[in-house]
Amino acid sequence: MDPTYAWALTERGQSHRQAGHYEKAREDLERAIEADPEDLSSMFEKLVLDTVEGQLEACAEQWRRLLASPVSPPNEAATRFLGLLRVLLLEPESGVAEATEEFLSANPDHGTITDALAYLAELTAGGDGVADRARQCRRLIVERASA
Repeated sequence: MDPTYAWALTERGQSHRQAGHYEKAREDLERAIEADPEDLSSMFEKLVLDTVEGQLEACAEQWRRLLASPVSPPNEAATRFLGLLRVLLLEPESGVAEATEEFLSANPDHGTITDALAYLAELTAGGDGVADRARQCRRLIVERASA
């Protein structure tokens, strides 16, 4: 109903991305960012899209800035998930197992784990080092959750 409602555009863009409709996702996410340039959620979803499409190098600095932003409102599990993404995306020399354990030490609830697994599944689609690290992280979370 409101073509400038950033939250709705972000949600629809995320849905398009998850369905593999990257062009439609990009349109919605760019419109969401245009409607509300300060919205970190829109920027996050657009960076996930760029990364899934293999453009990590081009958006690495944007990831650095976004991942350094404080979570508002403060949320330990979300903060630790962003730390996990920092390791997966920007710090290939860091240990995935340690970062995964750090994320899980926040005792994330079922919804947070489900969301993390969904993002990790998307990141495994590429054939690069990020995909390998995301696959390893996803496996570790599933093993721990089923133990």
